[in-house]
Amino acid sequence: MGTSGSKTKAKREEQSAESPLTPTPEMAGEQQESAPVLTRLVVAKRSELHEGEMCEVNLGDSKALLVCQNGEVTAIGHKCTHYGAPLVKGALGNGRVRCPWHGACFSIKNGDIEDFPGLDSVPSFKVVVDGDDVIVETSPDVRRASSS
Repeated sequence: MGTSGSKTKAKREEQSAESPLTPTPEMAGEQQESAPVLTRLVVAKRSELHEGEMCEVNLGDSKALLVCQNGEVTAIGHKCTHYGAPLVKGALGNGRVRCPWHGACFSIKNGDIEDFPGLDSVPSFKVVVDGDDVIVETSPDVRRASSS
C-alpha cells in the first residue's frame, strides 16, 4: 500500500503542475465584464439629516429613500413594490418604513419586505458618512431596479 500510495501522490502532483490555477486571458476578461461598476454619489449633508427623518435623494437616473434612525443613515428603494407608492410619505417605525397606501413594510437596513401586500423587497444601498458628506454607493443594476 505504501508504494501505490506514493505513486498516486506523485501522479496528482504531476497533474496539478500541468493544469495551473491561474486564469487564461479569456477567463480574466469574462471576470472583468461581470464585475459591477459602482458609483459613489454625495447625496446629502449629515448635518442636515435629523433623527427619525426620511427624504428622497437623486441617484442620477433613479432615486433612493434616505433614512436617519438611531444615529445611523441607511438607503433603500424609494417606491413600494405593490403599487409604486412613494415610501417617503409612509410611516417610519422601529427599523422599518410602512407604505402610505396599503401598509406594506420594508426594512430600512436591507430593503427586505417585512409585511404584505408588497410583492418583493426594495433595493438597498451602501451608505458611507465621510465627514459631513452622506455618500450612497450604487450600480446601474440597482438603480434600474429602484427606478421601476
